[in-house]
Amino acid sequence: SVDASFSNSLKTYLVEQVTESWQYMYGLLLGYVEKHGNSRVPFEFNIKNIRIGRWVSRQRLGKNSLSIDKINLFDLLPGWTWNILEDQWNKSFEYLKKFVQLKGHSRVNAREIFEKFELGSWVSQQRKERKKLSLKRIQLLENLPEWSWSPLEKQWLVGLDCLKMYIAEYGHTLVPKGLNYNSFNLGGWVRNKRRNKEKLDLEKIKTLESLPSWSWSITEDQWGRGFECLKKYVKKNGHTRVPRNNR
Repeated sequence: SVDASFSNSLKTYLVEQVTESWQYMYGLLLGYVEKHGNSRVPFEFNIKNIRIGRWVSRQRLGKNSLSIDKINLFDLLPGWTWNILEDQWNKSFEYLKKFVQLKGHSRVNAREIFEKFELGSWVSQQRKERKKLSLKRIQLLENLPEWSWSPLEKQWLVGLDCLKMYIAEYGHTLVPKGLNYNSFNLGGWVRNKRRNKEKLDLEKIKTLESLPSWSWSITEDQWGRGFECLKKYVKKNGHTRVPRNNR
């Protein structure tokens, strides 16, 4: 019938127009690739007032409706990815792995800029969004040397262990200011805990106060250090008559 014939002709015309339109847009994308060296087109990017960035985004979202030939054409493009967020995460993780290879650990400072990439900020974000991360990403991060989801808690444990070793050797917690002990700034750690007592939880406060000779007061600590010296003098000399110039 005339209606059926017209309908079939219209469908054929629309398919041809869509195909030609797709090829034209793909041609614009190739132009972008030639100029920029990759296919990561920003969403709002325009070419000749044509929103090529939005078109590229629609192709990603509609991948399941694309033909195999079209999918293959995209896959051939340099830097092409069907999942921008996944691609960005993987690239960021590569920076972290390079950092680890260079430093031997994953203790990234929050303000770390590595190869012009804000690595510290990215690592902090992963810790904050741990509950949103896939199991695969969590495992990748946890497999890195010295990775921690709570670096402050880990630093506390490292400092406390170091202080306990110091106590085992010297018998007290009167750590000199700025002392490096077993490659750890124990003097600075102890000083920081004293200055920030109000920020510590009750359990940490009790732990420190249970240690021999622990004091929250620097003045009291200095007195304690002097008294320790006096006890050593008494043990050696048998009396407390210390000469004024004795050191």
